[in-house]
Formats: sequence, C-alpha cells, structure tokens
Amino acid sequence: MFNRKVKVAFFASGRGTNVENLLRAIQNNLIHAEPTLLISDREAQVEKLSSIYQIPCRRLSKKDYATLDDWKKSLIETVDQFQIDFIFLCGFLQLIPKALCERFQKRIVNIHPAPLPKFGGKGMYGYQLHKTVLESKLKWSGPTIHYVNEEYDKGEIIYHVPVPILPNDTPDSLAERVLKMEHLVYPVIAAQLIQQLYRD
Repeated sequence: MFNRKVKVAFFASGRGTNVENLLRAIQNNLIHAEPTLLISDREAQVEKLSSIYQIPCRRLSKKDYATLDDWKKSLIETVDQFQIDFIFLCGFLQLIPKALCERFQKRIVNIHPAPLPKFGGKGMYGYQLHKTVLESKLKWSGPTIHYVNEEYDKGEIIYHVPVPILPNDTPDSLAERVLKMEHLVYPVIAAQLIQQLYRD
C-alpha cells in the first residue's frame, strides 16, 4: 500500500506517556513511520511533546465550537490537512466521528487499560476504571489494544495482555502496573500494524 513512510497522528488528552513511548520507538527505528501530528482535546501535559519531538500540535476542544458537528468537521479537516495515514489513540477521551472511522478502517487503534468488552464504554477511564476492575473481584486486568469504531471501546480486539491483580492492590497501584505493560506492548503491536501497511 505504501512506498513511503506512513504518516501517523497521535490523539491524546492527558500526560502523553504512551505518545512519548511511541515517539521514542519511532526515533529508534522500531516503528517505520513519520510522526506528523499531535491532537489534544484540552490543555494537557501531552502538548509539551510537540516542541520536544518537533511535531505540530493542534488543540481541538469541543468547548471552542458552536456544535458537535463543527468539532467533528474540524477534526477531520485537520487530519486531511496533514495527510495522515494512521492514527494512534493514547488516552483520547472523545468519541471518534463515524466518518473518520469509516475512512480509516483498521487504521485507527487505541489502547485501553483494562479487559474489553467487560470494562469499556463511556466514562471507563482513569481511577474509576481501575476501581471498577478491582470491585469485580477478577484475578486479572491488563491493557487491550483494539481497532477504533464509532462506539467507545467496541472495535475489534487486536491484543490483550493480562496483568495479575494483587491482594493489596489499589486503583492507583493497579493503574501503575497496567501502564508499565502498556509501554511494553503498544510499540510492539504498533510496529506490526504499520509494517502490515507496507505489505498490503
């Protein structure tokens, strides 16, 4: 499909540790891609990565638009402006517009810090998510990488890696261990997905 480097965008809403982890993997030639765009939906720590890694950053906050449709249109136009080929979600809290999902089938992926579909859906993130996992009394949690569609956390699952729940775990301690696993697996799966684009 591609005879040039794949142009990738990162969508994020928070600290951006997964974004930076992927950027480092690209710098180290573990992922054969060109980091092209960073999109945030609010003032967030992740925006600092723009100057560190010399990639354009666009803040597209819903509160700055008159309607949700205006926000969706701006998001799609920004992706088009930078000629993006592949999108990585890294803690992005907004629902991706259906039109973008349809155009980027199997070219938008997300990492969710818990098993899916059981622990997915709107509002299932951060402290509350890990609290819910602990309250379920399951013995395992762990990140799930999945393709993105127009519903929260409902896209086809690509990979899940189990992280054991310890007897003395708190939502914070579980979140920390799951994040470490995210940092291990996301670049590996990302590299495979990007490489597949060159073979197709």
